[in-house]
Amino acid sequence: MINLLPEEQKRELRVDLNKRLMATLWGVAAVSLLSLLFVLLPLDFFILGEIGSRKILLKQAENNYNQPDFVLLGDEIDGYNKELGNVSEYYKKHVYFSNALGIISGIKRPDGLYLNSISIERVEGKNMKVVLTGFGKSREDVLEFKDSITSQKEVSEVLFSPSSWIKAKNTDFLLTCKITQDEI
Repeated sequence: MINLLPEEQKRELRVDLNKRLMATLWGVAAVSLLSLLFVLLPLDFFILGEIGSRKILLKQAENNYNQPDFVLLGDEIDGYNKELGNVSEYYKKHVYFSNALGIISGIKRPDGLYLNSISIERVEGKNMKVVLTGFGKSREDVLEFKDSITSQKEVSEVLFSPSSWIKAKNTDFLLTCKITQDEI
């Protein structure tokens, strides 16, 4: 088929075709938007209804929990929580003297060595200063006890008084050392 129309009419036909095509596209877009509106509008109403019912339920729950019984219970629970925090802090900072006694009693002592007194006091942090006094049948017993106590990893700064080494037999001794709680 041969197109024998002049150029001006061809141009008018193309413009007319483009106008119809644009009108069709605008119509399809309008129908699509209208359909989307019809789908989203009920969804919007549903969500608004749910929000309203949830607000009512929330208000009822607040009214139920604002009763004097619940307020007192909440205050009591808050008080227990504060006390529990204080107890927790106390146990974190607490030094267990029983652990120090366990370490001291676990140290190997010769048969001829006896402890007369034990004094334990907290110094800095979780360190404890221990003072032991005792009696040894011989200086060798005291030396053996010194070797046993210095071999303990929890015990440091072991010091015997100079008078502990004067007598060869029936020796009274005084020992000071430091026990660290962190390693217990």
